[in-house]
Amino acid sequence: MVKNLYTFAKLYGYIRYFHPSDEAYELDWERFLLYGIEKVKHITHIHDLKEQLEILFKPIAPTLQLSFSDEKIQKTELPDKTEAMKIVGWKHYGVGLQIPGYFSERVFSEDHEKILLFEEEIPPHYVVNRKINEDITVSFPLTLYHDGNRTLGSSESQLEEFDKLQLLLKEINIYDNSLSNENIRIADTVITWTIFQHFYPAFDIVQVDWDKQLINTLSSTLTDVDATDFRVSLLTMLEPLQDGHMDVRNPAHSERFFPFHLTRIANDFVVTASGLDEIQKGDILLKKNDRDIAEIIDEYENMISGSVQWKKYYSLNELLRNHTSKPAELTFDRNDEQFSVAISPRFTQEYRGDEYNRSRNFYYVDEDIFYVNLTGAVYVDQAKHYLEEMREARGIIFDMRGYPYDFNIRYLLEYIIDQPVVSHQFNVLQTIYPDQEQIRFDKIEPWELTPKEPKITGEIVFLIDSSAKSRPETILNIVDYYELGTLIGQPTAGATGTIQLMKLISGFEVMWTGMQVLVQDGSKLNIIGIEPDVFVERKMESVRDGIDDYLETAIEYLRRNN
Repeated sequence: MVKNLYTFAKLYGYIRYFHPSDEAYELDWERFLLYGIEKVKHITHIHDLKEQLEILFKPIAPTLQLSFSDEKIQKTELPDKTEAMKIVGWKHYGVGLQIPGYFSERVFSEDHEKILLFEEEIPPHYVVNRKINEDITVSFPLTLYHDGNRTLGSSESQLEEFDKLQLLLKEINIYDNSLSNENIRIADTVITWTIFQHFYPAFDIVQVDWDKQLINTLSSTLTDVDATDFRVSLLTMLEPLQDGHMDVRNPAHSERFFPFHLTRIANDFVVTASGLDEIQKGDILLKKNDRDIAEIIDEYENMISGSVQWKKYYSLNELLRNHTSKPAELTFDRNDEQFSVAISPRFTQEYRGDEYNRSRNFYYVDEDIFYVNLTGAVYVDQAKHYLEEMREARGIIFDMRGYPYDFNIRYLLEYIIDQPVVSHQFNVLQTIYPDQEQIRFDKIEPWELTPKEPKITGEIVFLIDSSAKSRPETILNIVDYYELGTLIGQPTAGATGTIQLMKLISGFEVMWTGMQVLVQDGSKLNIIGIEPDVFVERKMESVRDGIDDYLETAIEYLRRNN
């Protein structure tokens, strides 16, 4: 069964995203997936599989050919008179799904001799050949003539078969999309794998056998029984891509959290903030429903995509995130005495408090050292109210641990630079050919910051950790590259750039990094992250006493250097 589904998945991707026929453009591909999966999955002979694939795909792509290795591919006869025709083909900027700025476009030429796809001229009926398994090869055109009515290859009998197919697809209830339905799980797997196969922008920095990932995930999908199982299967497939933006979510489930924060200190999972009287800072979480926490964390790390530091950070978030209000029995250690508490997850994270016990955003932490929190609900206009304090201070601590809601906070850097600076490079994948052949990137103009007066002249440090992902890393990249301050803490997550978002038939949503991101000198940023100049380890006694080791290290650093 898996081989049949693998073969069908490969062919689906080629025709869905690269065959330029009118029929492929008009088809309801989600319903077709469900229909086709049911038709191929129980076939037992390779010749029967080839025949069924032709029955399925020929009405959609009449110019495709399927052949065994010992069969000769037939050359398609082109019309004699083409002067009045146009050429049609696909181009993908990223890939057109749900995020503005990315698109997939079916393009028509200006004349009959060539079509311009991005900056490349492609002739009419440009054919590619691809193996869809070890026995069968597909041959199909990336460009086709269009006579103003239909694309080349359409015929009266073929269009009749296409109309019959359309009627059959209308009978499929696409809204009966429970993940207890095997075909829904298979279809979602095929959709997800296909998008990454052809349009993921970072295969150059990861080593992964993506075909093997499809085979393994199809196998696990067949044994999954519910949405929880299937989410694990998808996450496990995507994990080797090492993309910290990667996630699989079910919007139908409201996220709930246990009302406390955790950090790792040595081999312990330590509470750093709590919204419950029963749980205190410094308590060590040992078990959840009698399962060892370290064992659970290992499972999460094996399915979380991203850098090592992001896996360690986000696995704790996964542990505390739940989709049900059902209480869990949590076992803690406090001063070498164990106790258990039944705790129900809450709807919002506000009950958890702040993991660094930050209660103020702007204040003097020392006689002439001013602290500015740039994360959370802090807006640039609020921060600018304290520019005078920043200018007068001998040292300034900018806190970038977390996520700034207001990206305009980056404009504060204009008060600490001497010359214009630019952001890192944002590059969008441009795709014409399947399987990421002959890929190219569109280099988006980086945004620029220009100096403003009066300048902040005190010594500057930035607090960083692995919760700094995406937006804060874009800001911190400038700080790091142009040496605008000392970075104190732990490495950032290593995942920045505009995301992509895809909704699956089941309602699940898959999110990932939609573009290539390079440092100003062309080196990689994602997966690596931004390293601190001064590394900080949290201490158990500090957590228990409510002391922020990062902040204390920064204060001591500024005292020594002034």
